[in-house]
Amino acid sequence: MRIGTLIYKELLDIVRDKRTILSMIIIPLVAIPLLIFVVSFFAYAREKRTFRETYTVAVSNEIKDNELVRLLRDSKLNILFSSNPSQNIIDKKAKAGLDYKNKIYIVYMDASSKESKVAAERCEKALMVLKENLIFKKLENYKINKEILKPFEIKKVNVAPPRKLAGLFAGILLGYLLVIMIFSGATYPAIDATAGEKERRTIEILLSSPATRTEIAMAKLIAVAVVAILSALLYAVSYSITMLTFSKVFVKDPALSVIINSLPFNLPVVLLLVLTLVPFSLFAASCEVAIASFAKSYKEAQSYLTPLMFIVILPAVISITSPDTTVSLKGAFIPVYNMTQAIKMIMMGEINIMFLLITVMSNIVYAALGIIATLKVFSNENVLLRE
Repeated sequence: MRIGTLIYKELLDIVRDKRTILSMIIIPLVAIPLLIFVVSFFAYAREKRTFRETYTVAVSNEIKDNELVRLLRDSKLNILFSSNPSQNIIDKKAKAGLDYKNKIYIVYMDASSKESKVAAERCEKALMVLKENLIFKKLENYKINKEILKPFEIKKVNVAPPRKLAGLFAGILLGYLLVIMIFSGATYPAIDATAGEKERRTIEILLSSPATRTEIAMAKLIAVAVVAILSALLYAVSYSITMLTFSKVFVKDPALSVIINSLPFNLPVVLLLVLTLVPFSLFAASCEVAIASFAKSYKEAQSYLTPLMFIVILPAVISITSPDTTVSLKGAFIPVYNMTQAIKMIMMGEINIMFLLITVMSNIVYAALGIIATLKVFSNENVLLRE
């Protein structure tokens, strides 16, 4: 009964804190979707403009092929005849350059510029067409059918269902972001429940209450974990709605729209996510509460928890950069990394029961160790009442 009252008290304190509301509700539901839309809008507009624009290409004076010049102009390229095409790119007079030496066409570009890359690609396509035309003319002179150059065709067929592709796409990003949201969502509540209590001088009142230290510590842990998991779930909902809306507004490719619209957000997926997130949230909450308890002030607690975020980000980033869609049972024992892999697996719909069980059990063990550490901290008055 007392622990229930304490949890209610902690949650009430958390809800009253504007910083927690900002990190738990405003950022997941408003700021992040808005950021995705704004960035996507400008990226989409720039991409369209990049491929629609006509660019200048510096062509060496040595190139006298009228057919090539025509092909370049047909490729939305303005011709600037020059004695030094590469220098023209450096001087910003052209986006790409074309030279001819020893029967070799050289395409110059600035690899740091998207426009320069597009202009160079147009030059290459024009050269490929010119090459084919020259070959076909020679074959005609020898009365050889040009189809001899194409004895067969190669066609790639994707057998992965849209659900799997959508799950892979969503799972990679969602796994990384949910892990980060759980730790960042727990940060302000953990600080408020420990260093915040010290600053407000309410920790002494709480410790002098009939509640035991274990009950006080567990109430704080559970309250922080609840906020962390709610923050993560709110972000998951926001992410799914944003991606579905994104596909309707920005994605014009029907095949890609089908993949995005196949995002696997249904009851079984949500339940599996919650199952894996609960022990991980307790692990995150116990780590942050234990560390923040050593701080005397809000600022000091923030300085203690900032390095923790960098430690969390590293294995999460490794999971993003990993190209393999299969999971290793060894990875199920690595905290943070195991969560990102489990979320990716759940989203793809390819459940490895053993990996999921090891992930959940290992996170329960890590959470238990974190809880034990927190209880030890709360049993030490020198830490809780330090000035």
